[in-house]
Amino acid sequence: IVGIRVGGAMSYVTSYGVKSTAIGGYAVGVVDQLQLVLNVPFYLETGLSIIGKGYQIKGFDDSKTRLHYLHIPIGINYHINVADKFEVIPIVGTYLAIGVAGERKRNGETVSVFGNGGFKRIDFGTQYGLNIADNYLNDFGFTRRNLAIKYGQGAFEEIRD
Repeated sequence: IVGIRVGGAMSYVTSYGVKSTAIGGYAVGVVDQLQLVLNVPFYLETGLSIIGKGYQIKGFDDSKTRLHYLHIPIGINYHINVADKFEVIPIVGTYLAIGVAGERKRNGETVSVFGNGGFKRIDFGTQYGLNIADNYLNDFGFTRRNLAIKYGQGAFEEIRD
């Protein structure tokens, strides 16, 4: 099952006891699901996306940070048919993210956040979520709409010491 995914992203960081405020972001990419077992709705899901996320800190280190990553997820999902043409799809997996651009605005100055004591470009972590999908026919043929809610937790410390 190949598709295009477009959506939003939210992120925050906790560092030195300070938790940031999330800034809305974006996610755009392609996804593919490969059926693992014949006649069983058990799939390997992978894809490639560009994800923009960011956060804002106030009161300690007033700043706004925006990050852009190439995101490569790998997960396992299971399609549970709950009604005619309607499925609930839990997913669990991992991801690799590669930082492609990022900046921090602080005190009127904008600086790159990757390299030279800034953020690490590579992140790896776990993700899990729930998709709700319906299948319908339109003038262009078979189509699937999908609403997904996912959570990812990075495994690496993002900031260099």
